[in-house]
Amino acid sequence: MRLLDGAVRGQRNQRQQGDAEVAETLQQAVQCGLVDDGASDDGGAVVLGGEVHSVEPGRPARSEMSFDADLVARGVVTTGLAGRQLVIVVMGGRVIPFFTERALQGFAPKRRLPMEWLSPLSVLAFLVTELLLPDSIAGGVLSALAAVSNGVRLIGWYTKRIWSVPLLWVLHVGYAWIVAGFLLKALGSFGVVPPQFTIHAFTVGGIGVLTLGMMARVSLGHTGRPLRISTSMTLAFILINLAAILRGIIPILFQQWLPPLVALSGSLWIAAFTIFLGIFTPVLTQSRANGRPG
Repeated sequence: MRLLDGAVRGQRNQRQQGDAEVAETLQQAVQCGLVDDGASDDGGAVVLGGEVHSVEPGRPARSEMSFDADLVARGVVTTGLAGRQLVIVVMGGRVIPFFTERALQGFAPKRRLPMEWLSPLSVLAFLVTELLLPDSIAGGVLSALAAVSNGVRLIGWYTKRIWSVPLLWVLHVGYAWIVAGFLLKALGSFGVVPPQFTIHAFTVGGIGVLTLGMMARVSLGHTGRPLRISTSMTLAFILINLAAILRGIIPILFQQWLPPLVALSGSLWIAAFTIFLGIFTPVLTQSRANGRPG
């Protein structure tokens, strides 16, 4: 609780310092004739560092979003995303090696007991730390631990034979995006990469790629169809991974290209799921291929 209280006071002090900077900027703008003197009396808004700040009559300028609202919103986003990461790590640890073993005769994925425990526990510890102390060094250390433990875990499931089965490699690559996300988060906490670019490996990469891969596999398996996909669906898997690279990796290296990269990434994402709809809408709206009910 002392750590949380200290973090909250630190955030509040930063907010107050920012408000003072806004007020000083407004005063300078008035003196230079860039802003009407009535702005500070009648209310209005100024822009500082790309953010809009409100000016209330008779009061110093302040951010439109209060500290409490900002903290709550951040907590909700952090908890929601980290919770999904935890679900992926737990469920992925069960289904990915199971599917790999079933599809590749004679291959036995390695399950190292310490990694099987450390992988989800490190993610859980990161979740709690990130909620209480966002972007902290402690969170960075735990994120690095999650990256290493889950990376070792993924290596134990790997065989080069997966590349001949798209329904397998898409799951392995999707899990690798989760590992990459934790690595980027750790680097962001230590100031190696901009922290605002660390989230998309989790979302576009991990969640997006695994969702598309699992949707394809489950749609075939639960409708009594062979677990084989067409070239078009393989293309969809490639497109969504390209979308993740363009949104989660390239902007870190070329920040000036962010707007076109976002547009291109979004287009590839849409194309991948459009291909899925075109292929699997008939599959999911018709009777099972084996004639069984369901």
